Amino acid sequence: ATVSIAPRWCHEPSTPCTIGFKSSVAMIRVLEALQEQYAVDPDRVRITDPDGREWTNRALLDSLVTVSREIEIRIAVGSLVAISVPSGGQFWIACLATVRAGCDALLVSNTAPRAMLERIQRELSPSIIIDGALFDEIAHNGDNIASSDRSMRPCGGVVLLSSGTTGRSRFVRRSPEAVDCVAHGLVQAQLYRMGDTVGSFLPMHHAYGFEHAFLAPLLSGASVRQQSSFTIEGAHHFILSGVTLLPLVPAT
Repeated sequence: ATVSIAPRWCHEPSTPCTIGFKSSVAMIRVLEALQEQYAVDPDRVRITDPDGREWTNRALLDSLVTVSREIEIRIAVGSLVAISVPSGGQFWIACLATVRAGCDALLVSNTAPRAMLERIQRELSPSIIIDGALFDEIAHNGDNIASSDRSMRPCGGVVLLSSGTTGRSRFVRRSPEAVDCVAHGLVQAQLYRMGDTVGSFLPMHHAYGFEHAFLAPLLSGASVRQQSSFTIEGAHHFILSGVTLLPLVPAT
């Protein structure tokens, strides 16, 4: 189950995203968590893509700061950024960078059909779409930016497409406070812990995958091994290879 929030579509004021600097002003929990985990163990692998590419705390934070700065340069605070990337590591970075840059992250499957892309353009008109090609371009534009660089923009939120089980699906915005609430709730319930290795088949652009393959592992300090689609063989391999958590969607 997910936390229900009002389906508002507007940018809500929030607190400055000051990753890399302690402040008396609260910041979004998941951004703060990544900075703290980087300080403790920068070379720990946090997410492994289906092709085997590994992303450490250092790689995540360095790319996050670079991509965030590029977003700030290109578009205004409060803008909407569509994220449609094939890599789990790229997803973590692009989503966090967008929020840090004071923009809302619209989560889209990288295999979304043309009809869905046309609907997104028609209903939401995102300022930019970060796909794999654009990510590679902007992630290498700021090699000299320090990981302690900070943004003083207010944190953005996240826009998800609801499942539509009660009718036509719709786009729903989660404020940065709602995102923090969901992440904190999952970790507080001890569903995810620092030493866990999460095996995931969940698409991160869906609410369940966003929460269980991104928010909770990131906040708790767990690592994620990502696969593109569920198979019995894949689940068996996860278990044999030491995965401690395997979140799945119940069959209906």
